[in-house]
Amino acid sequence: MGRTAPIMMGRTTRVLLEGVAAGLVGAVAVALVLGLWSLLSGRPFLFVPWALGSALLGTGLSGNVTPEPVGVYNAIHVSVSVVIGVVASMFVARAESRPGLTHILGLLAAVGVVYGVALLGAFAVEATEAVSWTAVLLANGAGAAAIGGYLFRAHPRLKLVPDTTPTEL
Repeated sequence: MGRTAPIMMGRTTRVLLEGVAAGLVGAVAVALVLGLWSLLSGRPFLFVPWALGSALLGTGLSGNVTPEPVGVYNAIHVSVSVVIGVVASMFVARAESRPGLTHILGLLAAVGVVYGVALLGAFAVEATEAVSWTAVLLANGAGAAAIGGYLFRAHPRLKLVPDTTPTEL
């Protein structure tokens, strides 16, 4: 009586739940890297989300770190991270049954990193003077690695390199 029956879920539900979880893990990784970068630069932990949120709101970068820009940035950042996680989860689910597609996963990670940098350059021009490009690259790399690590752990049968062992006839 102490054991409960495992929850059976469909493939689509599993892909979506794994994608949401992977996206959240990636968002946290990005936030931690940016927060640590800020602290090491002598700024408050939430400086980067504040600067990016302030640029998105058009309020400027004067004054202290305030909650509204941090909240705006985090809402957008977490939403986009979840979308990236779901897309990555869809690719992983497909690659698990078609090993020839695993190379696309690396491309997807690279696109995610470039996406983050491109968004910063396009939408937060004012913040680019206050936020280090190195920090953004490191943070997005950490986010991509966290998403990938989460999904590879959830799919242990997934192989990055196709099996080239000759088969017997």
